[in-house]
Amino acid sequence: MSTSIFEVDKEVHYSDMHKEYEIYTIIMNSKDIMSCCRDSLIELQQLITLALNDQKEEPK
Repeated sequence: MSTSIFEVDKEVHYSDMHKEYEIYTIIMNSKDIMSCCRDSLIELQQLITLALNDQKEEPK
């Protein structure tokens, strides 16, 4: 079984028992490549999904 070169680390910050914010760090080959908030990560996920689904059909 192959192992993934990617990891996602989630860090949650609280103040007075209330969640203030979440930070997600994307790690590739054990190196941080970006950190962002939840909304930005959702936007990135949508862009990646759009790119992966944008395939031309092969001629028959």
